[in-house]
Amino acid sequence: TTAGKKAVGEALEGAKKLLKDGKVPPGLSERDDALCRALTGERLTLVRCGGPGELLHALPFFKGYGEMKITYVGPAHLYRVAEELAKAKASVLVPAAMTYAPETTNRVNAARELWEAKVNVACYPEADSVPAFRQLLLQLAHLVRAGLPRDVALKAVTLTAAESIGFEYRLGSLEPGKDANLLVLSGDPFSPTTRVDRVVWEGRNVYEDGGGAE
Repeated sequence: TTAGKKAVGEALEGAKKLLKDGKVPPGLSERDDALCRALTGERLTLVRCGGPGELLHALPFFKGYGEMKITYVGPAHLYRVAEELAKAKASVLVPAAMTYAPETTNRVNAARELWEAKVNVACYPEADSVPAFRQLLLQLAHLVRAGLPRDVALKAVTLTAAESIGFEYRLGSLEPGKDANLLVLSGDPFSPTTRVDRVVWEGRNVYEDGGGAE
C-alpha cells in the first residue's frame, strides 16, 4: 500500500542518516541496528508481495537502496513478472507447486518459468504445517516432471533456499564449518517410495527409521 511504502521509506531514510561513512555505528537500538545492516547489505531483507502487481511496485522502490540484499517472497504467479525480476537480478521464494495461467485451466510450472528467465528461485512448502512439509519432495517431483531440472529443484530447497534467507554460511550444503543437519533418504528424493532413513540435527542422530530419538 502507499501508506506502507511511505512508512518503510521513512524508516530506511531515518536509518541512512545514522550511518557513519557508510558503516553501522555501535550503540544503536536493536531496531535501528537491524535497519542499518539491511541498508548496507550486511543483513538480508525479505519482502513479501501478495502478487505480481505489488512486486512491480516494490522493485523500483528498493532500486533506490542499491546496497540492500533482498529476496522477494510471494505466490507462484510471481512468474508473470519473471522478466522484470531478471532485470533487477532479484531472488524469489515461491511455493513448491504448480499454478494456473490467469483465467485459464492451463497449468504453469512457476519455478521453471522463473529459472528459465535467469531468476534465482527457491521454494518453500505450500503451508506452514507438518503435512505440507511431508509433501514437499513430492511437490518438487511434480515440478521436475513438468520440466524443472532435478539439480535446480534440489537446490531450490537446500542451498538456494539457504541463500535466499541469508543463512548459506550455516545451511544448504555439506561443507566444513556448516551446521551438521542432515536428512538421509532411502533412495531418489523424488520417488514416492523413498522414505526418511535418518535425521541428524547438529551432529546428533535424532531419528532413525524404525526407531526414535537417541
